[in-house]
This record gives sequence, structure tokens and C-alpha cells, in this order.
Amino acid sequence: MMNRLAHIVASLAAAMSLLAAPALAQPESNTVDELVVTGVNRTTREKIETYVEDTTVETPTGQIGRWDKEICVFVTGFGMRRDDYIRKRVIALASEVNLRTGQWGCEPNIYIIATDDFEQFAENYMKTNASKYKRDEWTLRPTKLAIKKFKTSQAPVTSWFVTARVTRAGKRYRAGTAIEGRGLIGSSVRADFDHAVVVINVKQTRIVKFEALADYLALRSLVDINPAARPNVPTVLNLFDYEEDPLSAQRLSDWDMAYLRGTYAAQRDAKRAAVQKWKIREVMQDSSLRSSP
Repeated sequence: MMNRLAHIVASLAAAMSLLAAPALAQPESNTVDELVVTGVNRTTREKIETYVEDTTVETPTGQIGRWDKEICVFVTGFGMRRDDYIRKRVIALASEVNLRTGQWGCEPNIYIIATDDFEQFAENYMKTNASKYKRDEWTLRPTKLAIKKFKTSQAPVTSWFVTARVTRAGKRYRAGTAIEGRGLIGSSVRADFDHAVVVINVKQTRIVKFEALADYLALRSLVDINPAARPNVPTVLNLFDYEEDPLSAQRLSDWDMAYLRGTYAAQRDAKRAAVQKWKIREVMQDSSLRSSP
């Protein structure tokens, strides 16, 4: 653990010189012998399905990853006051899904880093950590394509999540680890996030409001989200398309909160992500969502 932390701190130190300072949708109602059945209208239901499919990233084990119980957030590059604002925003959002925050001096597992030279930062960072930062800590090393995509990203915000396979007993799975079977639906292991790095290219984020950016970073820190997703609903995920997209929310929307809650309500040891996505959709359908601002 300490060796890994030393490598992370070393890579951050090498890059420090690059750092720059919702209303309820109208339900359909059918009355049969005084029995009233209410539900989400078809348009909203379809948009929920699209949001979940387009946004969700599966781990190499075919599951949806999440943080286990505790996070420790490290933010740098925005200036002391803004760094602290973002850190507190992540913590506040994490509390919404019952995640604890490590005490002062805890070992960070979420790194949020702003830089005005992303290409050089990514080059330095991956050179230091490429052999250690696997998409799945115990099964797969990152492919050359995955590393190249990270290093050459043109997105305003780029993230790298590392997952670990964990048994029902809460132990890291390694070859030879004793595990229990869970039948047709459940798996013997789950996908827990081990650590995440979220890098902000400040050259591409100066046009957005800082408070909106903080909300966006908080969501991206707690869920591994497809950065190419452009849900056709009010969402902070469309933040950087605000000039063209009227559905770009300037804060976390009801859709974003419902998706986050659904992700953390889903069965963690499901064999397939499809089972977890079903739960996410269910939570979103039970929420008060509308498809326009």
C-alpha cells in the first residue's frame, strides 16, 4: 500500500509544475374496477433507458464498479479555496449514497487534478504509473490503446478508474482465494473502485461556471461515466455543450442524482451489469424526472 502511495505521490510531484492556478412527469393512469395503476410515461422511460445505456461504463469483469464504504479526496490545481470547495462538494455528494469520508491525513483514493498542459501531465503520469495502474487491478493490465486514449484525450475532463475484485467477505480476490458461489444471478466477487484519477484540462473549462464544474467533477469522481455520453435530458454531463445544448444543466439535475442513487442501490455482486442496470432504471423510474428543463 505504501509503495503504491509513494508512486502516486511521486507522479503528482513530477506534474506539479504543470498545474494551473426538477417537477413530476405526468403519469399514465388506467382505472379498472377502481384500481389505479400509475407509471412513468413512455417518453421518459425510453430516455431513462438511453441515459443508463449510454452513460454506464462496465468493468473488465462485466460489472458496474462503485466505491465501497469510504473515500479520501485530494484536489489540486485550482487554488487553495477552490480546491477545498471541490473536495467538500465531492464529500457532500458521497454522503447522499452513504459513503464515509476518511479523516484528516487519510490516504487519498480520489485524485482531482487541474493542469493547463494535459498532454505533458498525462505523459509524465502514465510513464510513472503505467505498469501499476490497471483498469482491473487483479486481472488486466491496461492495453496500449487504453493508455494512448488517456494520454491523447481532448476532453475537458479525463478520468482513470482502477477496480479491484473483492469477495463477499470483503477480501481482495487473487488467484487461489477461497470464494463462495452465488447461483445464477449473484457472483462470488464484486467490482470495487480502488482509486481514481480525474484530470481537468483548464484550457477547456474556463468557459463554464466554477460551481457547475464542481458538481460535474463530484459526479465523475463517484461513478465511472462514459465521457462521450450526451443524454437527451437535463444533466450536468452536458455541461461542456452548453452553447449548443439547451439541456445542459448548470448543476446536478434530478436525472444525475437518480442515476447516482441507482448505481449505489444496485446489487453489487451481480454476475452481469445488465442486472445492475435494471436496478438503476428502476430507481430512476421511481424518481420525479422530467425530460425538459
